[in-house]
Amino acid sequence: GDTIEIDNISFEGVFDGQDNDIKGVYINKGVVFHQAIFASSNGVIQNVDVVDSYIHAEGKYVAGLVGLNAGNVINCNNMSTISGGEYWYSVAGVVGQSIGGNIENCTNNGNIKGSNGLSGVVGPAKNTQIINCSNTKNIEGVTRVCGVIESATNCQVINCTNSGNLSATGTGVQGIVLSVTDSQVINCTNYGELYANVHEVNGIAQVVTNSIIRNCTNYGNISSIR
Repeated sequence: GDTIEIDNISFEGVFDGQDNDIKGVYINKGVVFHQAIFASSNGVIQNVDVVDSYIHAEGKYVAGLVGLNAGNVINCNNMSTISGGEYWYSVAGVVGQSIGGNIENCTNNGNIKGSNGLSGVVGPAKNTQIINCSNTKNIEGVTRVCGVIESATNCQVINCTNSGNLSATGTGVQGIVLSVTDSQVINCTNYGELYANVHEVNGIAQVVTNSIIRNCTNYGNISSIR
């Protein structure tokens, strides 16, 4: 289908998909940051699925729905292929990067492809509430493969789950989130199998700084060759 490009403009309204789909989108870009259906949003995006689409960029923060979020993303699902480049990082199913607001009831059921910093739902997040979000698909990468979120700083992460198998040919596989700083991670669960060829494999999180992790459980097998 046709691609509409809007550069350096943040969506600030309310987009209610009313449980409909965005379908058949094809985007294939070079080094572009925050490539997604909405490059940037400070508004409300809700009740919509991204289906049967392909979104690729060589730059950072590639996602299915929102590249850079500072608003609310609610009841949204990715069921498409989201792909990043070989050298940059941060590829996620729903939101590429979040600097504020809320991400609630969002799920990734699509293929996440790339090398470094692959996450089921959200890439790096700051000042954000991430609630009832989940990943169901297997994800394979080189380093920094996470079930739900790449990193959380000053965030609340509540009732999030991963059921996909996660693997890395290098280091760093986490069931929920790679690093947690000044945040709370509560009632989160990993069910997927976790494997890294080198090391740094964790059921919930790897690096925890000045944060609370409470009532979180890993049920998945954890393994590493070295």
